[in-house]
Amino acid sequence: CTLEYLVKELPDVAVKDVVNTLQHMMDDGEVSKALKFMVAEVVSNAAGCMYCTAHNAQNALHIGGVAPEKVEALWQFQTSPLFTMAERAALDLALAAGGHIRLVETLADRIAELALDDARARRAEVTVDKLDVFADAQSAGVTVVRRRATRAQEPG
Repeated sequence: CTLEYLVKELPDVAVKDVVNTLQHMMDDGEVSKALKFMVAEVVSNAAGCMYCTAHNAQNALHIGGVAPEKVEALWQFQTSPLFTMAERAALDLALAAGGHIRLVETLADRIAELALDDARARRAEVTVDKLDVFADAQSAGVTVVRRRATRAQEPG
């Protein structure tokens, strides 16, 4: 995991700066600490970092104030009545982003599919950029547009 690498490789002063920055990111703001830690737990688990998964689950409980039954239900968030629609949307995106996706096209497609899973959505337009990929360009990216199939377009 990237955080484990940072902790092992950076001088103590730099580690303290990283930890301080992470602590400020996790403070309450427009997004609650609880949701931030739930997102972090889902991303960590999807990425396969059991170290981060364990710590984020504990942080969700003890720092974010998430109820134990809700932390236990994180992997059933799509169907569990414990989660709001907004939480489900954030956790769906976290799940998609946490997997090992090498192509921005794949990530954009997954996000568009998640958006179209909502029956109210008719169209999804998603732009994803990778910054500083090439020396001679600010970014490389893609925009995908997906539309929900109408009854006439659906296979019969």
